[in-house]
Amino acid sequence: MTRVDPCSRHAPIALPSRSTCVALRAEPKSVPVARTVVKELLGNYGAVLAEEAADTAFLVVTELFTNAVVHSNATTILLALRITDGNLWVDVTDNGVLYHGIQERSASELDENGRGLLLVRTLSRSWGKRTSCLGTKVWAVLPLMTRCSSDSFLIDR
Repeated sequence: MTRVDPCSRHAPIALPSRSTCVALRAEPKSVPVARTVVKELLGNYGAVLAEEAADTAFLVVTELFTNAVVHSNATTILLALRITDGNLWVDVTDNGVLYHGIQERSASELDENGRGLLLVRTLSRSWGKRTSCLGTKVWAVLPLMTRCSSDSFLIDR
């Protein structure tokens, strides 16, 4: 699958293999597609990438993408991923209007929702949000750990 930069004002350009950017429909069935995009990008690191790093990336992308689907009236969500300096940068941008603002909630033990941004904050080196006339971007920086032996892991720098 060839990825192009949907953000470009010019003709689409192929992105390098350490990054990808894809526009998806803002609907629940796009969430597994977003995870597949992560899997394809991280697949290049297969034997050396710690399983926990990939699992964390899947979880964070799922949370951020699902929030954009559920909490905005977007028609399109842009997922941009890039690997730099031992980190995976995740950007999820919707083109809609945010109804409730982006904020962590305090979920009770019985609540089924309300823990997503807490998970993102806990699993990320850093995360943030920015709202503009073009929509809302939520981003996270995740450490990529690499396997250096059968029993130990090293943060990739």
